[in-house]
Amino acid sequence: MLFRALRRKSPVTARVGAARYGVLAVLPLKAGDAEIVEGFARPLREKLVASALGDLVGYKLREGRSGEPAGLELHLQLASAHPRALQSVGNMLNDMDAPVGSTIEFTETGQRHLFGRTEGVAVEIGAGVDWLAFAEAAVETLAGDAVYQGSREVAGRRRLYFYGENATTIATTIRAAAQLDPRLADVEAHRLT
Repeated sequence: MLFRALRRKSPVTARVGAARYGVLAVLPLKAGDAEIVEGFARPLREKLVASALGDLVGYKLREGRSGEPAGLELHLQLASAHPRALQSVGNMLNDMDAPVGSTIEFTETGQRHLFGRTEGVAVEIGAGVDWLAFAEAAVETLAGDAVYQGSREVAGRRRLYFYGENATTIATTIRAAAQLDPRLADVEAHRLT
């Protein structure tokens, strides 16, 4: 018989690591450090891990020429290189009020997805104003139309950042509320670009 010399061999198990695809998400978000981590990085990581889509491996704040925040880079590793994976992450970030003009792309292929649904407004107040009380009052006045995303000191003034679906509504509401208090006569509100 031909098969008599065959012996059964022990099974071999091959371990193959899950492929990871590098992804860079860039949000043109202007805000303070702690607020960015709280508002995007930590919740995104939790969502990615829970959905088994991937993981957040790092983030970096981009700074403009003047040292002012110019955006947020999120460095991700995804389990899939399919375009729907980018769209899923974009949707997760949209649920967290990502600003208009945000992008996400695979670092190796350059395949890109554009997302974002909120617009930003910078509000500048003078040095003599209690900016924290102002921020709390502004959030209450905006009644869910905007999210406060932190502040920075710029040229002796405090710049507060708000994001919502309509920058014009945010700026108009803040200007109208500021007119009611003489201490806020120098408040400026303008759309972020």
